[in-house]
Amino acid sequence: MKNLVSIFAGHDANITFYNGETNEYHLIELERIVKKRYFRLHVDNDPAYQEEILRLCQDVAEEDWGIENDYEAVLICSDGWLQVDPRTIFNTAQVKTLARHHETHAAAAFYMSPFKQALILSYDGGGDDGHFNVYAGTEEGIDPIDKIPSDFGGGYLLCGSMMREVGEKSKHQLALSGKLMGLCGYGKVISEYVDAFDEFFFDRDYEKLSNWTNLPLKNIDKPWNNPLENWAFEGQQGYDIAATAQEGFENAFFSVLDRYDPNIPLVLTGGCALNVLVNEKIKQRYDRPLYVPPNPHDGSLSLGHMFLYRKPNKRVNITYSGLPLMDKDLLDNYVEEYNAKKVTKKQIAELIKDGKIIGLVYGDSEVGPRALGNRSIVCDPNIADMKDILNSKVKFREWYRPCLLYTSPSPRDRTRSRMPSSA
Repeated sequence: MKNLVSIFAGHDANITFYNGETNEYHLIELERIVKKRYFRLHVDNDPAYQEEILRLCQDVAEEDWGIENDYEAVLICSDGWLQVDPRTIFNTAQVKTLARHHETHAAAAFYMSPFKQALILSYDGGGDDGHFNVYAGTEEGIDPIDKIPSDFGGGYLLCGSMMREVGEKSKHQLALSGKLMGLCGYGKVISEYVDAFDEFFFDRDYEKLSNWTNLPLKNIDKPWNNPLENWAFEGQQGYDIAATAQEGFENAFFSVLDRYDPNIPLVLTGGCALNVLVNEKIKQRYDRPLYVPPNPHDGSLSLGHMFLYRKPNKRVNITYSGLPLMDKDLLDNYVEEYNAKKVTKKQIAELIKDGKIIGLVYGDSEVGPRALGNRSIVCDPNIADMKDILNSKVKFREWYRPCLLYTSPSPRDRTRSRMPSSA
């Protein structure tokens, strides 16, 4: 089979390469190259800059993965158009767009899953149709089952905008959802508000939510005008509203899930599939196999689009198929600049024991927003204030953001344990 390249140019822009000679997939998240969170390749950037980024990706594909610049087709996702003609960078005669947003999500997740048959739920901040989409995945392909007119991700984002600790310190509205999930653990659910928040995720009626709860929400008539300025609550009151919003979100999700056969394996995708609190409750409530890919958000769309163009003949695991260590040629310079020295694994363990924080790099990076071992911050979780140290001095983020400190075997080397920190 010939090589393929697939491009998603919207937020969380990414590009997937398929090596026809080795039957391997590699996914590059462009924000890791440009060092800009939620990076969009299109619209915000002129054609010359788009071309520069794409040429850099092709250089990585050739030099590090041996993928010759000779492609059967270049695939462009439907909601991420480019201003530059990709044929000026990639040697191909065909440029194609095949599928819409949620179908692409579904394909990416299903063909990475271990299942031959699955119920696939794709839900995020609206996608390109504002719906909660349901699919059946089989060996024959992916078929739509249902389209529920609900924008769970958009609703969750607006809920995040209500809290000062979330909205005031965010630089991008897409950051609001993840921060809400972190903050809600510090609050108590206000039971009389839960039904109102539950319904809000279905109707997205911000004014009705305010009237039902009598909460003094800001920007009632234009909550989307600038969500970073919506915050009306702070301190414990804000934490309690956050916990209540999460409870309403969970109730709304399960009211959808319970409409379908509980005996079929479940695949979750879309940005909302990053809500680990929901995912954990699925495991607690149901005796059914569950798969969530490492990159269920828009960071998987180029891969899913490629799968729809050419269905893979076996499960594809792209967890550790991201960027190589791009500045490895500069390691000697770093050693000299920082007076670094080589250390053994035993010495690393001693440093961690002494309270040091270690950055570890293995092979190609994992894909998705959470560290899974190949790019990890390693430290001693028994130190009482370690989370605060990581947030304030290493990650430079809010105090309430969680750090998942655990030991997990790497799929590449099950004889070793790694201790990744969450993103």
